Amino acid sequence: MNLKKRLNLKELQEVELSILLEFQIFCEDNKLQYFLFDGSLLGAVRHKGFIPWDDDIDIGMPYEDYKKLINLVGTSNKIKNCYIMSPYGNDNFLYSFAKICKTNTQLIENIDDITIKLGINIDVFPFYNLPDEESVYRKRLKKANLYVKRHWRILFGVKKIQMKYQILKFPLNIQEYIISKIYHNNFIKKMDKLYELDNSTDYIGYHVGEYRRFKKLDIFPLTYLEFQNHNFPVPNKYEKVLNYCYGDFMKFPPKNEQRKHNNKAYIQK
Repeated sequence: MNLKKRLNLKELQEVELSILLEFQIFCEDNKLQYFLFDGSLLGAVRHKGFIPWDDDIDIGMPYEDYKKLINLVGTSNKIKNCYIMSPYGNDNFLYSFAKICKTNTQLIENIDDITIKLGINIDVFPFYNLPDEESVYRKRLKKANLYVKRHWRILFGVKKIQMKYQILKFPLNIQEYIISKIYHNNFIKKMDKLYELDNSTDYIGYHVGEYRRFKKLDIFPLTYLEFQNHNFPVPNKYEKVLNYCYGDFMKFPPKNEQRKHNNKAYIQK
């Protein structure tokens, strides 16, 4: 791919918005629920679009719809000009959530001396049914974070060795395949089993990272807010959700905290 044109922040945001619009059409056609979350929800409320320095889009999706999305996109149903990367079916994929990537683009991330190359993308986070008992959720979250940390350490370790010893690239590719195939599949099974709950619980949330547990009644039924001159679904009590995540969310952070990820984005000319 001849990726000659490097995009500035505004151009990157425009590509991400185009992905979101195609994702919206796909979800509506297939009756899948999703909602703006984290920085994208904050941007919709405070700026009616992107936070000026933000360079990604965050989507939340009920786990049942998330799995349907992955299965649908894996068949003949495609999101126009996009492809999906997720822990399901991509054995050496480092993230525990999905990314909807734009074809004919490239986003280069550098994490812990490892270079990750995907298409320009938006993040789709599965929201699981969570235990009603807070102590039970905290225990499961701790275990989930341990699984993810181990998952990153193993896959990152193999990739770092590959980068250091290029002469051994061929056998290391075999090693990476074996490790990722066996360990990754086990990782996915463990994560799914950890939050294998029915719909009768009153809470929903993301399964790893920070403590994020919300009452379902604060999320559903979804409502709509403007984002970059388009309307997208958001949690119905979005102000309560943002206050929970950010505190005084209408207050701008200090200049030194207004940072983007500094990834390099390219598009085919």
